[in-house]
Amino acid sequence: MSYQKINILGRVGKDPEYRTAASGVTVSNFSIAVDGWARPGEEKKTEWFNCTAFKAKADVVDKYVKKGDLIFVSARMQTSRYEDKQGQERTSVQFIVDELQLIGRTEKRDSEDRDSYSTSGSKKNSSAVPVAEREEFDDDIPF
Repeated sequence: MSYQKINILGRVGKDPEYRTAASGVTVSNFSIAVDGWARPGEEKKTEWFNCTAFKAKADVVDKYVKKGDLIFVSARMQTSRYEDKQGQERTSVQFIVDELQLIGRTEKRDSEDRDSYSTSGSKKNSSAVPVAEREEFDDDIPF
């Protein structure tokens, strides 16, 4: 008997791609950036994990996960082999999401949520908050 599981805690690299497969199953693809270890004097290297969520998990990712969000994923690794345009054999690695937790949103999204909704849940006019007072999100990943 064997078992594999990987736990990933990092930031979402770009907005997830959501689609419905021909079979009717919903699928969400997203990447997670994790800062790796570095020896003293070396630069940290960012590791990227390509993740795929199916069905209800894909729906949750589509509804709640955006670029820059801090997320925890428990997944299993799946590899596949393919031939590229030059005829070279390549290996693709992706992580199939078993569990996920949304740990934190970007500051920009938190600010937008506060700006856009009142405590009663009704939508406010977001133009009431001057643009200069809104926090800007740095689009550079890694963080």
